[in-house]
This record gives sequence, structure tokens and C-alpha cells, in this order.
Amino acid sequence: MNAPAPRLLIGTPAYGGMLHSDCVSALLQYQRAGIEFALMCISNESLITRARNTIISEFHARADFSHLLFLDADVLLPPLGLRRMLASGRDVIGAAVALKGRNDAGGRIFNVGALYGEDGPHYIVERIGTAALLFSRAAVDALVADAHRDGRVYSRGYHLRGVDLQAPVQCDIFRTGVVGDEYLSEDFWVCRELRRLGFPVYLDPTIVTRHSGMMEA
Repeated sequence: MNAPAPRLLIGTPAYGGMLHSDCVSALLQYQRAGIEFALMCISNESLITRARNTIISEFHARADFSHLLFLDADVLLPPLGLRRMLASGRDVIGAAVALKGRNDAGGRIFNVGALYGEDGPHYIVERIGTAALLFSRAAVDALVADAHRDGRVYSRGYHLRGVDLQAPVQCDIFRTGVVGDEYLSEDFWVCRELRRLGFPVYLDPTIVTRHSGMMEA
């Protein structure tokens, strides 16, 4: 018997309610490719950490979804790349996305940390940004359980326009802070937590994304 198709929730923080045309194009391509998904946009939230916490908490509360894809509002992830991520069997896997700046030599800078090794077609990495990052239900459940054990939960206490929230509480999972001599962004922080909880972070090096912004990459 074939395994059931993944039920995908795509979570997109969309500051000011704006989605770039590339992101919209990707969503339409997913539909044409037969990828079933629901979309959750957080459009009137100025704190990216709280927006991502809302999305992951809502995913956890909706048991009919098997996978959560964080997709930034200005990123194009091709449908073939998304299919590869869903079919990978990995609990945490992402695609590299070029940052908007460039290094001193004019080359691209990608949102990926140190390479730890290879496992089949995938790289095992220290961290990867949430611009195009897929979580399994098991990975999300572990992050939520860890937040509850540590008392990192809070009531919503604010209104999100156009979002029917079902989670009774929100979990403080996407955090920032100093580790060693580095200030970690919320996406690098969550990768650190995932590795602590026993979930390797994988990168599919074959997926080519596009990041739109002031400096095209």
C-alpha cells in the first residue's frame, strides 16, 4: 500500500501583507503540479520571531497536516524542489537561498552554516535559514514539547487579521540570542535547538531558489 501523500501547510510571514510576484508564481506552480497545500500568511505582525511562533504553533494544533514549509514572501522555490524535499524522508530539510548582500569579492552569500558531512544526496549542515525550510510533524512536535517543558508558552494576547487561530497557546520556539561570540537569528537558533533534540539539519544542494530584493541574487 502506498503511503499517504503529505498534507502540507506553507507558512509565510508577509510583513505589510505583501507577497513578491516570485512567491505567488511558485504557489501557482505548486497548484498546477498537483501539490496539495494550505497557505498561512501572517500579514500584520512586526516581530518575525512571533510570526514564526504563531505559524509553528498553529501547525502543531492542526493534526491533519504532516509537514510545515516555511517559505519567505520574496523567495521562489520551484515545485520540483519542493517535491524533492517532501519525498526526502528527512525531518528537517531546506534549500539554500542567497542573501541580499554579497561578499567582498562580489560573490553570493548563502544562508547555510558549516558542512558536517554527507548522507546520500543530501548535506548535513550546522544550520540553514527558514527562507525555504521544511519540517516534519515529528520535528515540530519535539520543538513544541521542549517549549512546554521549559515553560516557554504564552497566550496570544493580540489579534491577527484574517487568521483563524486554533492553538490555545503559542510556543516560544523561534528565538534570538548570543551563543558563544555570535548573535543567532531566529532561524539559526531553531536549527541549533533541532540538533540538540536529535534532528539533523539537511540541505538538498540540487535545489536552485531565487531571492528577490534590492540586490538580485
